[in-house]
Amino acid sequence: MRSATIVSAALPLLLAFCLPSVAQSKGPCTCQDIPDIEQRLKEIDETRAAWQQVLTQTFTNQSLKTPGQARQAFKQAMGWGSGPTNQVGGLDPNTGDVETDPAWESQHCDAVVDANKLHEQTHASDFRLGIPFAVILGAPAKALALSEINARDKEEAFLQEKLEELEQKCGHWRCKCNGQLYQGAEKCAASCPPPSMSCIAPTCYEIDPKTGKATGKVH
Repeated sequence: MRSATIVSAALPLLLAFCLPSVAQSKGPCTCQDIPDIEQRLKEIDETRAAWQQVLTQTFTNQSLKTPGQARQAFKQAMGWGSGPTNQVGGLDPNTGDVETDPAWESQHCDAVVDANKLHEQTHASDFRLGIPFAVILGAPAKALALSEINARDKEEAFLQEKLEELEQKCGHWRCKCNGQLYQGAEKCAASCPPPSMSCIAPTCYEIDPKTGKATGKVH
């Protein structure tokens, strides 16, 4: 994806570029990384919507055929203009291995980096299974758009699961049996008195720290 907003696809034969292979993330995600993960999910949603626009255009605009044209249409959909984008992830054009920019990777925790790698691995799989046929049929722009959407779907599902795991550990949870506030659903469940007739399970519910109101999540 573009740094701060998107990781662009890098499919062999469609987009060839190399990134340094030695990279290391910040490490396991912590409570402090939740905003970064939420921002990443927002970026995935926004860029997927743009690629969906491009896919629609490939059916209505007969001149939109090449990957280069598709990427240009994507930039326009994002409102970026025609300038170059900063690619932070891709596939080695010779080996097909996933590569990420070390500087970008060092700024994000494991879940964000792993999700990016899953994104690129999805492109590799799409290329092996479907893109050669799409190229033969003269529809490489459609293939690229479909792969970009598919990669974001998988990246989002992976990150959403990791975010939910973190929220279980880091969120503000209140025990309705004693009224106490705890950091994390598991800590709340362990500290909250057992369910009873006067305090029916589930006994812990999440509190939005900004509003002080229940979010609707229970444990």
